[in-house]
Amino acid sequence: MFYICRNCTTPLNLVSSPKESYLCKVCDQSYPIVNSIPILLKNPNSFLAKTIINNENLIRQQNNIISQLGKNADSDSSRSEILKKIKNGLSGNLELIKIQQNI
Repeated sequence: MFYICRNCTTPLNLVSSPKESYLCKVCDQSYPIVNSIPILLKNPNSFLAKTIINNENLIRQQNNIISQLGKNADSDSSRSEILKKIKNGLSGNLELIKIQQNI
């Protein structure tokens, strides 16, 4: 399988230094590979930066929700068990987001 440059339509070359990516030898555009997926967009670095910022915002929101669920579970004994289960599920999802962001 081969990929072409989004800027000039030249076939891309796989390079492994310093990080594995696809490189256009004509216009020098580099396309990073993240989790074995090439990011073949006109501006891949901008896309990745926005994704990281969105993930950081999501992490912040999830931390706030998890904190509030913990407080609600402590103060409402009738719903404590279900709130703790929701809190644990969100905590697990949050850990997966953090792992994905660090790859």
